Amino acid sequence: SDLQCLDYRRGVNPETQSVGEMWDYQFCTEMFMPSSRDGIRDMFFPQPFDYGFAIENCNATWGVEPRPYWVTVNFGGKQISSYSNIIFSNGEYDPWKGGGVMKNITDSLHAVYIEGGAHHLD
Repeated sequence: SDLQCLDYRRGVNPETQSVGEMWDYQFCTEMFMPSSRDGIRDMFFPQPFDYGFAIENCNATWGVEPRPYWVTVNFGGKQISSYSNIIFSNGEYDPWKGGGVMKNITDSLHAVYIEGGAHHLD
């Protein structure tokens, strides 16, 4: 066969690759969200989160050191009831919905559940 194996380390197109690079920068500067997988409770190969590697990678790639609590300090973490006019959307198949806002918090902080929706789909 003339088909080549997919290199999972590369984006499927230049646009996808640049989005990955932008997310990497945002991860290193604002949205530091450690995640891991164990290969037992998920379908992926084991990959524990390596905090030291993440810091080294952010320094080497972007010249910055992650600030793990920046979002919480600047935006209040889950203490957001004093905010207003925000709609939080979560899809039925969204793997991130576990950390999302799933119910209305106030009259102007609304949660919307989208049947059939998913991450990057809703």
